[in-house]
Amino acid sequence: MDIELFVLNPKMILSILTGLLPPTSGTVLIGGKDIETSLDAVRQSLGMCPQHNILFHHLTVAEHILFYAQLKGKSWEEAQLEMEAMLEDTGLHHKRNEEAQDLSGGMQRKLSVAIAFVGGAKVVILDEPTSGVDPYSRRSIWDLLLKYRSGRTIIMSTHHMDEADLLGDRIAIISQGRLYCSGTPLFLKSCFGTGFYLTLVRKMKNIQNQRAGCEATCSCASEGFSGRCPAHIDEMTPEQVLDGDVNELMDMVQHHVPEAKLVECIGQELIFLLPNKNLKQRAYTSLFRELEGTLADLGLSSFGISDTPLEEIFLKVTEDSDSGPLFAGGTQQKREDVSLRHPWLGPREARQIPQGSDGCAAEAAPPPGGQACPEPKPRSQLNTGARLLLQHVQALLVKRFHRSVRSHKDFLAQVLLLGLARAWPLVAKACLPSPGLSLLSLSRFLLAFLLLLSETTSFQGILEAITWSWVRPSQSLPLSFSCFCSSFFTSLSLCLSYCCRLTTSVDALVSICVIFAMSFVPASFVLYLIQERVNKAKHLQFVSGVSPTTYWLTNFLWDIMNYAVSAALVVGIFIGFQKKAYTSPENLPALAALLMLYGWAVIPMMYPASFLFDVPSTAYVALACANLFIGINSSAITFILELFENNQPLLRFNAMLRKLLIIFPHFCLGRGLIDLALSQAVTDVYARFGEEHSANPFQWDLIGKNLVAMAAEGVVYFLLTLLIQHHFFLTRWIAEPAKEPIIDEDDDVAEERQRIINGRNKTDILRLNELTKIYSGTSSPAVDRLCFGVRPGECFGLLGVNGAGKTTTFKMLTGDTTVTSGDAMVAGKSILTNISDVHQNMGYCPQFDAIDDLLTGREHLYLYARLRGVPADEIERVANWSIQSLGLSLYADCLVGTYSGGNKRKLSTAIALMGCPPLVLLDEPTTGMDPQARRMLWNTIVSIIREGRAVVLTSHSMEECEALCTRLAIMVKGTLQCLGTIQHLKYKFGDGYIVTMKIKSPKEDLLPNLNLVEQFFQGNFPGSVQRERHYNMLQFQVSSSSLASIFRLLLSHKDSLLIEEYSVTQTTLDQVFVNFAKQQTEIHDLPLHPHAAGASQQAKV
Repeated sequence: MDIELFVLNPKMILSILTGLLPPTSGTVLIGGKDIETSLDAVRQSLGMCPQHNILFHHLTVAEHILFYAQLKGKSWEEAQLEMEAMLEDTGLHHKRNEEAQDLSGGMQRKLSVAIAFVGGAKVVILDEPTSGVDPYSRRSIWDLLLKYRSGRTIIMSTHHMDEADLLGDRIAIISQGRLYCSGTPLFLKSCFGTGFYLTLVRKMKNIQNQRAGCEATCSCASEGFSGRCPAHIDEMTPEQVLDGDVNELMDMVQHHVPEAKLVECIGQELIFLLPNKNLKQRAYTSLFRELEGTLADLGLSSFGISDTPLEEIFLKVTEDSDSGPLFAGGTQQKREDVSLRHPWLGPREARQIPQGSDGCAAEAAPPPGGQACPEPKPRSQLNTGARLLLQHVQALLVKRFHRSVRSHKDFLAQVLLLGLARAWPLVAKACLPSPGLSLLSLSRFLLAFLLLLSETTSFQGILEAITWSWVRPSQSLPLSFSCFCSSFFTSLSLCLSYCCRLTTSVDALVSICVIFAMSFVPASFVLYLIQERVNKAKHLQFVSGVSPTTYWLTNFLWDIMNYAVSAALVVGIFIGFQKKAYTSPENLPALAALLMLYGWAVIPMMYPASFLFDVPSTAYVALACANLFIGINSSAITFILELFENNQPLLRFNAMLRKLLIIFPHFCLGRGLIDLALSQAVTDVYARFGEEHSANPFQWDLIGKNLVAMAAEGVVYFLLTLLIQHHFFLTRWIAEPAKEPIIDEDDDVAEERQRIINGRNKTDILRLNELTKIYSGTSSPAVDRLCFGVRPGECFGLLGVNGAGKTTTFKMLTGDTTVTSGDAMVAGKSILTNISDVHQNMGYCPQFDAIDDLLTGREHLYLYARLRGVPADEIERVANWSIQSLGLSLYADCLVGTYSGGNKRKLSTAIALMGCPPLVLLDEPTTGMDPQARRMLWNTIVSIIREGRAVVLTSHSMEECEALCTRLAIMVKGTLQCLGTIQHLKYKFGDGYIVTMKIKSPKEDLLPNLNLVEQFFQGNFPGSVQRERHYNMLQFQVSSSSLASIFRLLLSHKDSLLIEEYSVTQTTLDQVFVNFAKQQTEIHDLPLHPHAAGASQQAKV
């Protein structure tokens, strides 16, 4: 199987291979046929799996396979047989009748891969077939590829180097549109590799330590973890320290292999580079023999070996010569130069940097890219108190300003359409003739309506008459409503009471139109709030230090300022058209007060709706309709009921109704405008008789009560929003389901639980104590009594398949969801009682990017630097450091909406690092990144670990976990199944070692004799599994055995077995993960990789 590893623009190459785009020059032959002249024939034997699933949502799994099989020319009977075989091979037989939209991401990807093999395709092109799936689903896809490889040529692009190493018979590395190298994985490692990595894991030992000062948990503690107060000075605290002396271990290794170099020392692990060139590899045998014999005496718990990762070879091969080598000096330099000095390192964090009493502290190195970061200025404290609050307000207002400037739709909805809606009736009155708006044109309709009104005495009948009159005139609701209002208010004086003769039609119509326009304006203010809630940008701002009160007050301030522009536009229109009812000296201040207090009340009234909707457009339509219904109907109904001045029951009902409806700002505005028009009409009547009569519009019975009501409603609705934000109305009285006792817990997990419960965790920056989450409606917990701690300077990996509880754990730690039971402490602060203090000590990169497409990358960094309290004169430098260290220089001033997925993840990680928080939570930070970008991000993560800060990482890349994590835990169904260092988990749960050999031919005209090597492994390594067998390559999985024995036997029989090259590496973390993941998926019959390729299990001797 040929696996092509494309790094730059792979889609262009795949598009040419599949005939989607023609080549500029040259051609491609597939099966001896030219894609330019015989494309239809080529496609008969060609299959493809695109990067993103292209599935029919409402077709089942079986229907997809049948459809594509018949497209390839299969008969119905042949398609049926192939479908049954494919469903069985892919493990989707139990999902055959499931629609594609109901499948999990891993199953959708597996279906897409299966479609590529349908119809007997001989050449299969796979574009990142495992992109975005968890390791367990990825392994099942690998099994499918290995099973269907026979008789086919498979070309696959991938960003996962371990995937290419495992699956590829040949690997081609392409960068900048050029082919750099090609060959088997073993050949590439032999040519470009630098040797083996020896990993030593030191044990932890308990000591009794007497300390003075004050602990973080003590009531008199002020900050950090320094010492104890006098009340606790005599207490003896058990603590754990590392066993084994680094210098002694280094001398022992270099005694056997003088060229060996210590390249990494983080946490419990020491990593040595053992060169494999110009060296007698027999020295390895003696080294491993001594390690196996003196493991406990050296203070070690385990050790392991691995060869050069393919990713390092990729980086070395594709390095641009113009920019200089990314890691000068090869792999060793890569291991050493991983620390970037952060320009904003406050005094609190500086005290926590481990200086390495064991000699493990590494010198900081400049960042990759050739250009060094600017030297930091003298350090100063982050802003606090009132200065920090003002900086938060400034940051949020600047964010809204940038958003509003670039969002033309918001301007259209909030200002332009509003002005048109308000000016339309006045323009129509001034420019258009009015005969068509008299009652003559609707005489039959209105006479029937008035007759119905006169015959009706019940309130229900009146409402039915009004409703009947509104829906019957024409098919256009706005036109019929306008015609009805104009004609009704113009001619009603001929039929009704003297009071109605005092008002004019245009004044009443204008009041209704103002209500109409004001129904859309407040609805538009929740659009951005819903977007921020749905994409988690609001939550990320909370985690960055903003309090909910500040967030909502600032948004209200921005919205009321925007609303004031609209209100001023209304007043300007009224003045421009000389509407005396609203612009007279007495009524103009009242109009302004009505409009502004309406905004004061209705804007907070809209805010609770931002918690109910997930789609902004749906919310806008629903809220606008609700505002229209409340505003127009409430005002119109009460106005009409007042016309029946001789019907006392209706008048009494109307008075009660007006008292009830005053809780709605829409009614207060509408009735206030109508009452102003009526008051002005009375004044005009008196003026005709030469008398002066001017009522104070602010009196209680006119609009005074409306103004007071809206002033109070603004406060009430805003408080309601804050209560909802703080989960005040969530029910807490539901009894917690009974928990099953913890049984058969792994020894390491149980030991960590006891360490947390017994208080031997005083230096941990993060402590989870029996943390539990049970969602309503379910009996099984999503997270079940998690107990673990994370120390400063540690990268803790949290792994699990989708649904294991990783994201739920992050949500509880960040305050995004409530905790059912238990607690967690961050820098000594509880997430239950001090979540705001927790946020000050935490950075968070969510699984999905919580960023705004209409802001640039630099504006995002400025925003979160301000939220973190970075002083104003330091913000630019901190942002520039983030841009440079994460490789965003070319895109910093581009809108985030134009970023690729990898660049968005870089920006999200940069946001998490802002302000140098002691704890950083990273949820799959490198998803979608190419290897170079991923390595650059790894360097940044390692640099913050070396600064003494802690990182909790989730990832679907086992390679990433091995590169970054000092300790690791695997979650299954909400519980920890194992915990420890990477090497410890491999040693405890792994399946030994993988030996890969290249066999040479005894003579040029003879084939390599692989049978001889197979017999050798069968006799010397009982229980070994043959994983791969090709023309001149063999790969075996050797069960746990003496590493020294493996090297001794290989070296002593290398010549007799004609072994040209060989590699020995420990079984991967991926294998360990899959064994645990089976417990989550409850699919115990799915074969693991060694058996999926048709591997033969060697008989045990």
